Amino acid sequence: MRQGSGVFLTDRGPRRLSAWLTGFAGVHGPAAVLAVASEQIFSPPIPAGRRPPFVHSALLGPGGRVLTVRFTGAAAGHGPCTAGYSVRVASSGAAVAVAVTEHPRGSGNVVCLTVGYPRQVTTTLPVPLGARVIVDAVSRTAVAATASHPAG
Repeated sequence: MRQGSGVFLTDRGPRRLSAWLTGFAGVHGPAAVLAVASEQIFSPPIPAGRRPPFVHSALLGPGGRVLTVRFTGAAAGHGPCTAGYSVRVASSGAAVAVAVTEHPRGSGNVVCLTVGYPRQVTTTLPVPLGARVIVDAVSRTAVAATASHPAG
């Protein structure tokens, strides 16, 4: 076993992080085991009856305050079978939880197909996200976040 680095999937995409590298008989190349202090790993509590995540990804604008969350929802518009969405955030020093609320539009007397559409909603965080993790409030799972880059 030796100290080195490995590529690990994080909430900010694949990242090269400190790792313990160890070899196994019959396995090509070393296996990487994450080597960071346990207090540096965000592990949300797993609630009973865990639900799948509603928010599947996030985009962080320049400056780290403008956050766009992406999810699957109802069609956009103002007629039957459409909906608008809003997002609420709650934050701590380690995480920002996002909760998306659906606002159905149109009459409740219509049968709608259960088709999902790519949707997104944007909010501005009171302070930049920094090293905090984004968490889907429904499932309490980490949400993959990518930074937007200015056009150039």
